[in-house]
Amino acid sequence: MTRVTVFCGWRQPAGRQVGFTVGQALGKAGFEIAYGGGNSGTMAGIASGAQAMGARVTAVSLPQWTEGSDPYTSQHIVDELRVVPTMTERSRMLAELGDGYLVMSGGRGTLRELFDVWDAKAAGEHNKPIVILDPIGTFETLLSLLRELIAAGHVAATELDLVTLTPDHRTAIAYLQRTAR
Repeated sequence: MTRVTVFCGWRQPAGRQVGFTVGQALGKAGFEIAYGGGNSGTMAGIASGAQAMGARVTAVSLPQWTEGSDPYTSQHIVDELRVVPTMTERSRMLAELGDGYLVMSGGRGTLRELFDVWDAKAAGEHNKPIVILDPIGTFETLLSLLRELIAAGHVAATELDLVTLTPDHRTAIAYLQRTAR
């Protein structure tokens, strides 16, 4: 079974529905899921949608996010919960768990995770597919900045070839089916 690590953090209510749809499609395609463990927004949608299709879901979280009356990580929506001590360890484990990466809207954590796996791919540490699923154009400004950095000579033009961008989840999943191992 191939596992896709999903990096995301879109907290608005619409994010949960988009996540659920994507999670269902990933599960239907036969993928297992690893994700950051959130119990709201896109993260919860990904986990719930994948499980609805029978996919195994692994969450990687921090101790402070799994405790209390309203934990960030809801243990009942995952098959496996891995708790690590730091954000750095969380990012590392999520990267290791994935045979491919799907990146969706999120905040600084999502950007960090994207750049971690992108940098590792550029350095030849892995050749796993990285797909940015961008149905609402969230990543357009980032890509514009990267194009400016390329024009200024700070980033090699080939760096953009290491990721695939699409607004359509079906295209993203088809790409992962062809390339993730």
